[in-house]
Amino acid sequence: MSLFPLDFPVLKTDRLILIEIVTAYSNDIFHLFNVRRIIEYYPVMHLKKPEDANIVVSMLKKKYVEGSMIRWGITMKCSDELIGIIGFNDIHPGHKASISYFLSPEYWGKGLMTEAMQAVLNYGFEILELNRIDAQVMIGNEQSVKLLLRCGFSYEALLRDFLCRDDRYYDVELYAKI
Repeated sequence: MSLFPLDFPVLKTDRLILIEIVTAYSNDIFHLFNVRRIIEYYPVMHLKKPEDANIVVSMLKKKYVEGSMIRWGITMKCSDELIGIIGFNDIHPGHKASISYFLSPEYWGKGLMTEAMQAVLNYGFEILELNRIDAQVMIGNEQSVKLLLRCGFSYEALLRDFLCRDDRYYDVELYAKI
């Protein structure tokens, strides 16, 4: 039995709708996964062509059914274009999960990720009954640190050589909200 409902939970904020990521968004995923300012601090699969995004969609669906991950696509209420992704992984029901997120740079600085983050945190604490939500931030990603602090996260630790990407190790900072 999955941790999540059969029908994917849609979350709404004043300006956003957080939706299930399906194959109809393959072109948007391909675009987002190839924006240098996003992937600089967010390790994603390397996609060579738009159809490769279907692998991402299939993996997200599989992890959702297993109950180990949930990722929402972020859309503006006035558009169905996918402008970002947010959600939980490493979920331990009733205990903890990790949150990850990214937003297309043209939407930065408008408070949209704060809006999305609040909706997802509410889902985690209220629906999934999590006690702790953490986030790992690559060193240098100051925008992400500011977002987490704005949303009530606290700095916990420096995790040395925590992330390996392209045969290189990176330090990350751990933040948590309890």
